[in-house]
Amino acid sequence: MKKLLEIVVLGLLLIANIAEAKTTKFIKGEFYEGTVIWQSIEIDLPPGEWQHVSSSSWYIRNYGYTEWTFVQTENNRWKADYSLLIFHTGGKYLWYLGPALLNYYKRGKYDNCTLRPEYYAAKLYAKGNSSNCFLVTHREVYKELYNPDDPELRGSNIAFKQWIKKNNIELPAIVVCRSHTYYSAVVRDVTVELSHCIDPEFFGATKSKFETEESSEYHRHNIENYPEKKKFMEQWTSSAAEYHKEFEERVRARDYHRLDLSEYYAGKNSQTLGTSSQNITEELKELKKLYDDGVLTKEEFTKAKKKLLN
Repeated sequence: MKKLLEIVVLGLLLIANIAEAKTTKFIKGEFYEGTVIWQSIEIDLPPGEWQHVSSSSWYIRNYGYTEWTFVQTENNRWKADYSLLIFHTGGKYLWYLGPALLNYYKRGKYDNCTLRPEYYAAKLYAKGNSSNCFLVTHREVYKELYNPDDPELRGSNIAFKQWIKKNNIELPAIVVCRSHTYYSAVVRDVTVELSHCIDPEFFGATKSKFETEESSEYHRHNIENYPEKKKFMEQWTSSAAEYHKEFEERVRARDYHRLDLSEYYAGKNSQTLGTSSQNITEELKELKKLYDDGVLTKEEFTKAKKKLLN
């Protein structure tokens, strides 16, 4: 019996090591690109290198969350950010999370997953202990960081704000964002949320004239008056819909939980506008392989990667 227990324990340790190996270790200050992994879920970062600048977590027993934030900058100007949020639960809390999310997504006072005026697109599946949320929005950056509508969030993002101050980062007034969230108790005991925001001026949009959430040209009530901004948001939304389909695959969403985004989704040929592109990701992997195999010099690899990303 003792020998059998030793074999079982050894097997469990091997499984734990394999599971650990399948999770990317995020180190503050380090850069990441391509595909990262969290507990066997593969997540494609949008094209380019992303610096991990902050993380936060909160736990009570087996209930809480962890969030990692990545940023792209250019000449000390904020260009884009990307965050991965994992909401953990388990035990008796497992069956409370689904109804709580459903109530938030349908009736949240400050944010939810219904088509509010400041949202450009919103789609939701929510039933019982499963939910799937797709959002495309614009945001007023200083308001979101330093004076959000929800008073409970006014002391949040401390590490991120410290990083901005320490590195003298210039922030845009308005950004456009997308978020993808999935939870189902029949699939796994965590909620996975991916959020990606960009400064549209870095990705081909004309300079914004108005710098508040309500007056912004990207506001759904204003955008018809600004055809260039509308075209940009249509492309951004199409790319977001494409990414959400990939996201549903990666988190193993059940077929009957998946969203019909056909009104937004333009297929693989849509413009990516800084979102993940399967073709670009594959080409980057090929370039990296050629470099690792010694076919390309470091200078050739850097030049080819820069050309591809541009």
